[in-house]
Order: sequence, then structure tokens, then C-alpha cells
Amino acid sequence: TDQVIISWEGKQKGIVILHKENCLASIDSDDLGLCAKKLLITMKIHEKCTCYVKKEFLEKNEKEYCQKVGIDINADLEIYMEVHNFLRVQDYWHDDSTLKKRYCRGKKDTHPYMESVVEFKTMVLVNGQMKLSNLSLKAVTPEKKRGFLAISEEDSMKADPSLVLKYKLDDYRLPPLITKMLREMDCEELVEVATTRIEKLAAYFEEEVLFKKEWFKLGDRVRVFLYLVHADRPPALAKLKMPEKHLRLTGLKNVATKMYKIGKIKKASKLYQKIAGYFNFGDVDTLFEGESKEDMEYKKLREELQILHKQCCTNSLVCKYKLKDYSSVISWADLLIESDKN
Repeated sequence: TDQVIISWEGKQKGIVILHKENCLASIDSDDLGLCAKKLLITMKIHEKCTCYVKKEFLEKNEKEYCQKVGIDINADLEIYMEVHNFLRVQDYWHDDSTLKKRYCRGKKDTHPYMESVVEFKTMVLVNGQMKLSNLSLKAVTPEKKRGFLAISEEDSMKADPSLVLKYKLDDYRLPPLITKMLREMDCEELVEVATTRIEKLAAYFEEEVLFKKEWFKLGDRVRVFLYLVHADRPPALAKLKMPEKHLRLTGLKNVATKMYKIGKIKKASKLYQKIAGYFNFGDVDTLFEGESKEDMEYKKLREELQILHKQCCTNSLVCKYKLKDYSSVISWADLLIESDKN
């Protein structure tokens, strides 16, 4: 699925019969014949190469392709090829449904955490028709990679530059596929994800309308370009003071409860388990920047969090039961009994 920009031509009896300049190609494309593909996979960027194909090979292996593009199978063929550029394409779920391309690298080690607030720009095309854009692709794509965009010059310039989208990732207000992509990006990185898995572009919660339902139908091909402008990197929970711990854990528990109510039991279970882990591994009880366990506010908030911990363990048990993970049900029950003998 990797893509290249190439120039190539075919000659027979000294006459050019095929000629293409700076065209987009891939090994699985129908635009290239078997000989051209075999040549292409041996080449590197900026390499030029010529190969000669006997008419006997054309008749035996390339007859259908030759008829399609007008090559005479009764004459030898000379192929000249030059590779200008290369773009790695990732088959994200290994089923050809979702392809990811990275057009430019971002600043190293600036990727967001799940607790981060991200600012990004995007362009969404459905079957080639633009539905949303606050991103000028031409402005952020390196000139040598623009040939891979495969959209019109006009569309590549469309944008509302004043609009930057801003979301907190662990609020789960973004579609799951978009969250996954942003988590893997560094700041100032540009990626494209092309997918037919429309369900991955639906937000978890009905009130979120970044991507409107009416934009998509089953079988549509959706292309989403993402450019990460900025992402903060909040400290780990263990390095927060008790009021900040209380705020973060309460917010996460509220999201988990919303997931449970809309039937996303597996996702809710993971979130409840994540919250419980902060207690089980001691992150909640770390003292930071001169905090004292004897402080009245600290005691009050810690008691509230203890109740929250018990609720999350209980809810996780219920989730595991609904998921028919009965061994985990027993483990959560044992943990609850151990934490409260009464």
C-alpha cells in the first residue's frame, strides 16, 4: 500500500507509446504492469532505471494489461522509470479498511497524553466532497510531499485559519479513531487517515457533533487530515495535590458512568479499572509539595475519594459480570471484601 511519485515511459521500436510525469503509484495499483511493478520494488528515491522486456514475456504474462494501455505484445518493450518520492502507508487494522499516511514529522517527544488538552486543525472529505475544513493543507505540507495529497489545488487551500479545535482527550468527546490518531502524533505533525469504518468516526456521546451523522453512510470512503497544533502535558496523578487529584478522578469517573449508561460496557470497565489502579498502586496517597494528611481539607477530599474508589470497584465488578468475565468478577469481589470487612 506504500505510495511513490514516479515518472516513467514505455518505448517500442524506438517510439514512445506511454509517458507519465510525476504520477502517483503503488505496487497494488492497476496503473502499472507486472514488469513496471517488479522494477519499482527494486528502486530507491531519486533512482533512475531502464529495463528491457522481451515480447515473449509480454504475451505470456502481460497480455491483458498490454491490451488495456495499447502496448503491442509482438514487439519488445523498453521501460524507463524515475522515483521522485516515497510515502509510507500504514494499514492500521490490517484489513485494508483504514490507511494512515504521515506527510511530515512533528517535534520529537511532544505527543499528547490521554489527560492532555489538544489543539488541532482538520479537513474531512467524504467520497471526495469536503465536509469540514479549518486546515490549509498547502500551508503545512512540505512541497516535495504535496503530490501525495490527491486533492484539488483549490481544496488544499480551503480553510478558516482563525478556527482551532480544542478538546480534552479523556473527556472522550472526539470519535475514537480521531483520538487514536492524535495520541500517536507529535506537535506540528500532519497525517491523513482514509477509512470505510464509519462507526469509528461516530462520537461516543450524542451531544458531540464534530462529525455529523448525516455526512456518512455505509460504504463511504472518508479521508480525514489532522494537524496537531499544540498539546499540553499534564503531570502524572501522583504529582498532583489532593484537590487536583480529586478533580481528575471525579471527572474520569463521570465519563465512565456516561459510557456505562449508553451501553459502552467494555469502555466503562476499562475506565473504572484505570481509576482503581491509581488507588491500588498508591498514586492517590502520595504527598506533594508540603501537603499534610492532618489537613482538614485533605482528609475531607481523601474520604470522598475512598467512597469513589469503592464505587468504581463495584461498578467494575458489574461491568465484568455483564461482559461474562466471571473470573474477574470474583477478583473484584475479593478486592472489595478485603478493603471493607463490613
